[in-house]
Amino acid sequence: MNQIEEKLRGYRQFLKKGAIVFTEAYYRSFKITPIEMPKDVIRKLLEGKGMGNMSLKDAEFAIETWETMEEIIATEWISNKDYTKYYYDCDNFADAFKVYVNEFGLTNVAYAEGYRWKDPEDKRSHAFNVIITQDGGLFKPIVFEPQSAEFGDMRQGRFATLGDYTYRVDKITMG
Repeated sequence: MNQIEEKLRGYRQFLKKGAIVFTEAYYRSFKITPIEMPKDVIRKLLEGKGMGNMSLKDAEFAIETWETMEEIIATEWISNKDYTKYYYDCDNFADAFKVYVNEFGLTNVAYAEGYRWKDPEDKRSHAFNVIITQDGGLFKPIVFEPQSAEFGDMRQGRFATLGDYTYRVDKITMG
């Protein structure tokens, strides 16, 4: 290895360590105070909205207030990515947002499958997220579209309205 290659290797290691330090400081800048919620409480909350098809893989989940979740959503970068049919589409956006929130030590984001439509005659299968959160002392599910960073309350019957679209949640996976 010549001197230039050695210097480049040293610079890469320095940049990698700097990136790690920066990333850790970024995540610590949020005031995360998770509430531990047993899966049977989440199950009852979602069943109360008409949700039946759910896979809750952990015994407990780390839930955060809606105020903190709005801050996290405001800083997410996923909705800035370009949609690429088949390669980076709705399921990739939903996976990426779930992983992003998990980096904060939270497990309150579910991968959701269902449908979205503007016109009921034109329903299309779609992947998105459901966030379990606490707002004003009440626990509630929020439907989140990671492609546009839009969100709305999940109503009875597993529906939500985000912008011009209606969403129906058919299945969620948490954990």
